[in-house]
Amino acid sequence: SIAGIDKDLLALNRKILKEVAEKYPLKGYIIQAEGPDKVIINIGSRQGVVPGTMFEVIGKEKTIVYRGRTLRGTPSRKGVIKVVNVEPDLAHAAIVRNEKPPAPDDRIREIVGGGKGAI
Repeated sequence: SIAGIDKDLLALNRKILKEVAEKYPLKGYIIQAEGPDKVIINIGSRQGVVPGTMFEVIGKEKTIVYRGRTLRGTPSRKGVIKVVNVEPDLAHAAIVRNEKPPAPDDRIREIVGGGKGAI
């Protein structure tokens, strides 16, 4: 039946979208702090952000100079934010977990499903 086909197509679409999001999570930057518990990020609805989207906040990686060569370390996880309001090119997010205070230019990466960055 047509209803059965529509249901199958919807399930397939959801599976495809989930796989794409897991392979290519949204990434951006914190551009401004809005008080102690909110931040503004540089991506919005035009880039696919919706209310409820969760991001991990990633601090700058530490570098070590060894024998004249600069080696990049693992970036530090500073916390988790959740989008509460979206505009076309930016979004406002609440701080959900804060291991270190987020700062402008901290990178953010979408937390998709129950993967490594999930709460």
